[in-house]
Amino acid sequence: MAIFVGFLFLISRWKDIRRVFEYHGAEHKVVFNYESGTPVNIENAQAFTTYHPRCGTSFLLVVMLVSMVVYTLIPFDGFALKLLSRVVLLPVIAGISYEMIRFAAKRRGSVLSTLTAPGLWLQRITTQPPSDAGRRWHHSVRTPPMPRARGRDCPPTRRLRATGGHSS
Repeated sequence: MAIFVGFLFLISRWKDIRRVFEYHGAEHKVVFNYESGTPVNIENAQAFTTYHPRCGTSFLLVVMLVSMVVYTLIPFDGFALKLLSRVVLLPVIAGISYEMIRFAAKRRGSVLSTLTAPGLWLQRITTQPPSDAGRRWHHSVRTPPMPRARGRDCPPTRRLRATGGHSS
């Protein structure tokens, strides 16, 4: 875990990676802006924080923590059994981690949100307040918002026809 956090901290000092982390921060601001129900624009998005409870960075950290607990509780002797258990249990660990983050985001202040707090702390490294260029760039990318962000169902996907790639 320390190696992962240390690696993120070291690469966050690189100019190019800092710009990526600014885009990441801009993404969080725009998602918060959309979820608030206010019109999505740069001015409104600036009012929001870059720390989002359902961030992929938080998910990775929770996956690491959950996997440490699960693999400690299920000891196997021998390389083959350990490898097999890790492959078989990975979807279970990912599912548990996803549900933990989802639950914690809905119920802030709960015990579970306390357990997922390290993911928000990690975002101090992986998200930065965006520069003006970053805000404009990300706003243009996120203009068509994601339908599920407010709990609505996604619109049906249109399939591409085998000939010509036109949607049906």
